[in-house]
Amino acid sequence: MKAVTISTQGMGGIAELPDTDQLDALQGAVGGLIECIHLSHLNCDMWVNEEGKMFDLPLNRIATALFTDEWSQRGYEINDYICGDVIITGTANAKGETVGLTDEQVTSLLAFLPTP
Repeated sequence: MKAVTISTQGMGGIAELPDTDQLDALQGAVGGLIECIHLSHLNCDMWVNEEGKMFDLPLNRIATALFTDEWSQRGYEINDYICGDVIITGTANAKGETVGLTDEQVTSLLAFLPTP
């Protein structure tokens, strides 16, 4: 299952998650307990470390931009931020199962990353 990672250093890439033990893989990608932020404008889910602020993890500027863009598209101004590394998957299916990203979604998300 394809996912995209975005680190606090602005680096990212494609990750392959297992079909089973997804919780462990998602928690490993963010370095702790996970929280899901649905990004409806991109039709995907961004998984963040739910204790990122409490543990004073570094600011993730790219993830924050994706997060604030989501709320601005809904007509809200938000003054919040994302800390720590994140991983982005497809939106859960009708059974509530996490699914992988499509090739088009991967391409779209990687376009947010700086080019070397």
